[in-house]
Amino acid sequence: MRVSEKSLELNVGAELLWMLRSSWHMPKAYLRGLTQREESQQGVDCFAQLSTKARLLAFQFKAPLMKSEDLPYRYTLNRKQHELLFTLAQGWPDSVYYVLPYYITESKLQTDIPRLLQDTWFLDIGQMETSVGVHDTMFGFRLGGMGSRP
Repeated sequence: MRVSEKSLELNVGAELLWMLRSSWHMPKAYLRGLTQREESQQGVDCFAQLSTKARLLAFQFKAPLMKSEDLPYRYTLNRKQHELLFTLAQGWPDSVYYVLPYYITESKLQTDIPRLLQDTWFLDIGQMETSVGVHDTMFGFRLGGMGSRP
């Protein structure tokens, strides 16, 4: 069965939160999910925050388009959403990311839990072009080994 984008948000988000609290020594960090209305206005799925006024990072999760674990993985970016995220990233450098988990099937997801970050890529939206569809290559990074659980 195919893994939904919401399942990826919940499970990868849980690992991100664990990493912020333990490895990055931010025990009060929490993820604030946005309502559908807020997401349509801001383009963000969730913020990592330390308090109501201290945002750390903004994330937009994307699920792969394919139905099997074939490479390369492909993702769709929404132009309006990307423009909102890009604008946010210009005022908040190095803090707004697309989260691209390499998980399509529940079997791969289950196998990798609790180390989903090892196969999840983060794209800094501030380093991308403003117009979606112009990208030949997008550069990202994995958190993989950072703060991995024993």
